[in-house]
Amino acid sequence: MLESQNILVDNITLSSTSDDFQANPGNLGNTDGFDTINSNNITIQNSWANVGDDCVSFKPGSTNIHVKNLTCYNSAGIAIGSLGQYEGVRDVVENITAEDVSLYGSRNGAYIKTYVGKRTYWPPQGGGGGNGYVRNVVYSLGRI
Repeated sequence: MLESQNILVDNITLSSTSDDFQANPGNLGNTDGFDTINSNNITIQNSWANVGDDCVSFKPGSTNIHVKNLTCYNSAGIAIGSLGQYEGVRDVVENITAEDVSLYGSRNGAYIKTYVGKRTYWPPQGGGGGNGYVRNVVYSLGRI
Protein backbone atom coordinates (compact mmCIF):
# COMPACT_ATOMS: atom_id res chain seq x y z
CA MET A 1 0.00 0.00 0.00
CA LEU A 2 1.71 3.11 -1.26
CA GLU A 3 0.64 6.46 0.19
CA SER A 4 -2.62 4.98 1.48
CA GLN A 5 -4.84 6.03 4.37
CA ASN A 6 -7.75 4.48 6.21
CA ILE A 7 -7.57 1.07 4.49
CA LEU A 8 -9.07 -2.21 5.72
CA VAL A 9 -7.67 -5.39 4.15
CA ASP A 10 -9.82 -8.33 5.30
CA ASN A 11 -9.88 -11.99 4.28
CA ILE A 12 -7.26 -11.78 1.50
CA THR A 13 -5.24 -14.70 0.15
CA LEU A 14 -1.86 -13.91 -1.47
CA SER A 15 0.49 -16.19 -3.34
CA SER A 16 3.70 -14.58 -4.56
CA THR A 17 6.67 -16.85 -5.16
CA SER A 18 9.67 -16.92 -7.48
CA ASP A 19 10.60 -19.94 -9.57
CA ASP A 20 14.19 -18.69 -9.48
CA PHE A 21 14.33 -19.22 -5.71
CA GLN A 22 14.67 -23.00 -6.08
CA ALA A 23 17.67 -22.66 -8.41
CA ASN A 24 19.18 -19.70 -6.57
CA PRO A 25 18.09 -19.58 -2.90
CA GLY A 26 19.77 -16.18 -2.42
CA ASN A 27 17.34 -14.61 -4.91
CA LEU A 28 13.91 -14.14 -3.36
CA GLY A 29 12.60 -12.40 -6.47
CA ASN A 30 11.25 -9.54 -4.30
CA THR A 31 8.05 -11.45 -3.66
CA ASP A 32 6.78 -9.48 -0.65
CA GLY A 33 3.23 -10.02 0.53
CA PHE A 34 1.76 -6.95 2.23
CA ASP A 35 3.92 -3.79 2.18
CA THR A 36 3.11 -0.36 3.53
CA ILE A 37 5.04 2.78 2.59
CA ASN A 38 4.10 6.36 3.47
CA SER A 39 0.79 4.98 4.69
CA ASN A 40 -1.33 5.68 7.77
CA ASN A 41 -4.17 3.91 9.54
CA ILE A 42 -4.04 0.53 7.78
CA THR A 43 -5.58 -2.69 9.12
CA ILE A 44 -4.68 -6.09 7.65
CA GLN A 45 -6.69 -8.92 9.18
CA ASN A 46 -7.94 -12.48 8.72
CA SER A 47 -5.62 -13.11 5.79
CA TRP A 48 -3.18 -15.73 4.44
CA ALA A 49 0.02 -15.37 2.42
CA ASN A 50 2.46 -17.78 0.74
CA VAL A 51 5.36 -15.56 -0.30
CA GLY A 52 9.08 -15.97 -0.83
CA ASP A 53 10.12 -12.68 0.76
CA ASP A 54 8.66 -10.55 3.59
CA CYS A 55 5.14 -11.54 4.55
CA VAL A 56 4.54 -8.01 5.80
CA SER A 57 6.99 -5.15 5.52
CA PHE A 58 6.44 -1.82 7.25
CA LYS A 59 8.53 0.48 5.07
CA PRO A 60 9.40 4.16 5.72
CA GLY A 61 6.45 6.37 6.54
CA SER A 62 4.32 3.51 7.91
CA THR A 63 2.29 4.76 10.87
CA ASN A 64 -0.68 3.41 12.82
CA ILE A 65 -0.69 -0.03 11.19
CA HIS A 66 -2.55 -2.97 12.78
CA VAL A 67 -2.07 -6.55 11.57
CA LYS A 68 -4.07 -9.34 13.19
CA ASN A 69 -4.88 -12.96 12.46
CA LEU A 70 -2.41 -13.33 9.60
CA THR A 71 -0.92 -16.68 8.52
CA CYS A 72 2.33 -16.64 6.53
CA TYR A 73 3.96 -19.57 4.72
CA ASN A 74 7.54 -19.81 3.38
CA SER A 75 8.30 -16.16 4.03
CA ALA A 76 11.19 -14.09 5.35
CA GLY A 77 8.96 -13.05 8.28
CA ILE A 78 7.59 -9.72 9.47
CA ALA A 79 9.92 -6.81 8.66
CA ILE A 80 10.38 -3.16 9.40
CA GLY A 81 12.35 -1.53 6.61
CA SER A 82 14.53 -1.20 4.86
CA LEU A 83 15.37 2.05 6.62
CA GLY A 84 18.16 4.53 5.93
CA GLN A 85 18.55 3.69 2.25
CA TYR A 86 18.49 7.24 0.90
CA GLU A 87 21.18 9.68 1.93
CA GLY A 88 19.83 12.63 3.93
CA VAL A 89 16.29 11.18 4.20
CA ARG A 90 14.65 10.63 7.61
CA ASP A 91 12.68 7.35 7.75
CA VAL A 92 9.98 6.93 10.40
CA VAL A 93 7.97 3.84 11.33
CA GLU A 94 5.73 4.07 14.39
CA ASN A 95 2.63 2.74 16.10
CA ILE A 96 2.75 -0.75 14.61
CA THR A 97 0.90 -3.73 16.09
CA ALA A 98 1.13 -7.25 14.70
CA GLU A 99 -0.84 -9.77 16.73
CA ASP A 100 -1.76 -13.39 16.22
CA VAL A 101 0.60 -13.74 13.27
CA SER A 102 1.60 -17.35 12.52
CA LEU A 103 4.75 -18.07 10.52
CA TYR A 104 5.27 -21.51 8.93
CA GLY A 105 8.53 -22.24 7.12
CA SER A 106 9.75 -18.71 7.80
CA ARG A 107 13.45 -17.84 7.63
CA ASN A 108 13.01 -15.13 10.29
CA GLY A 109 10.47 -14.06 12.87
CA ALA A 110 10.14 -10.31 13.28
CA TYR A 111 13.09 -8.10 12.38
CA ILE A 112 14.29 -4.62 11.40
CA LYS A 113 16.30 -4.03 8.20
CA THR A 114 18.57 -0.99 7.99
CA TYR A 115 21.36 0.34 5.82
CA VAL A 116 24.69 1.28 7.34
CA GLY A 117 25.40 4.94 8.02
CA LYS A 118 27.69 5.38 5.04
CA ARG A 119 26.32 5.17 1.50
CA THR A 120 27.56 2.18 -0.48
CA TYR A 121 26.78 2.33 -4.20
CA TRP A 122 23.43 3.81 -5.30
CA PRO A 123 19.86 2.64 -4.70
CA PRO A 124 18.06 0.45 -5.40
CA GLN A 125 20.77 -2.20 -4.86
CA GLY A 126 22.97 -0.01 -2.69
CA GLY A 127 22.27 2.87 -0.38
CA GLY A 128 22.75 4.18 3.12
CA GLY A 129 23.34 7.52 4.73
CA GLY A 130 19.74 8.11 5.77
CA ASN A 131 18.46 8.30 9.34
CA GLY A 132 15.25 7.98 11.30
CA TYR A 133 13.59 5.99 14.04
CA VAL A 134 11.23 3.14 14.90
CA ARG A 135 8.89 3.72 17.82
CA ASN A 136 6.00 1.96 19.56
CA VAL A 137 6.04 -1.46 17.88
CA VAL A 138 4.30 -4.50 19.39
CA TYR A 139 4.61 -8.01 17.96
CA SER A 140 2.56 -10.88 19.35
CA LEU A 141 3.32 -13.85 17.15
CA GLY A 142 1.04 -16.87 17.20
CA ARG A 143 3.22 -19.72 15.94
CA ILE A 144 6.70 -19.72 14.45
